[in-house]
Amino acid sequence: RTSGSSATAALTSITDERPFKEESFKPTWEKRIVRLWTIQPLEVLEILERDGVFRCDSTKIPIPEFREAYDWLVHEMNLRIGGPPDGVRYPVWAWYILDNAHKKPDLRKERWGYGRGGEQYVCIEIEIPDNQVLLSDFDAWSNILLHALLSDTESEDKALEAYYQLLSPEEQLAFKHTNWQRVFDISPFMNEWTRRGECVQATFWELKAEQIVSCRRFITGKLKRLRTAADSSRTEALIGSFTT
Repeated sequence: RTSGSSATAALTSITDERPFKEESFKPTWEKRIVRLWTIQPLEVLEILERDGVFRCDSTKIPIPEFREAYDWLVHEMNLRIGGPPDGVRYPVWAWYILDNAHKKPDLRKERWGYGRGGEQYVCIEIEIPDNQVLLSDFDAWSNILLHALLSDTESEDKALEAYYQLLSPEEQLAFKHTNWQRVFDISPFMNEWTRRGECVQATFWELKAEQIVSCRRFITGKLKRLRTAADSSRTEALIGSFTT
């Protein structure tokens, strides 16, 4: 199914249209500290106070359709920052950049994006060695959760999809997972089709009490109407990520 001039033409157009050059990943083990913010239910802070460490509960990812994306990310974390501690399957999540800024989240805004409303949450500011963290683009990750291919323009998206449809199921899976590598490109880029680097998320295997810089408790906002898809897009894209 991959043969023929149409496949070659589609793939050529993909290559020609890419605005940035693909480079092989070269990990660095120089220890530097990065500041992150993780928004969690209050019980996560209680776990940290009690046990000194918090790890993600893998049973709290409720939508089976997300498993492929999460398992792919776990594989990438193993390759890029090393494997998890014993018994850990999925990572803890945090923010590195929100709305184009590396600064603490504005809880007057963020309180509306978590929980069901009226719940106790905490924003935990942490410092962690950067070789224990994998950064990725939030908007691209949202597309990965939908099993979509990542692209920077509409014409590139059409070319990618045309080539994808020519592949066998096994080839499609390999092509999709290779394409998803682009989630780790967090260099700022914006046009009418995509926005990259506006929100950057961080994943790491565990959160330790000694990494905490500060905590801010807050009550999640409770809307007087049902949330629309637009209201809850950020929360839905991170289901299971910020929960115990």
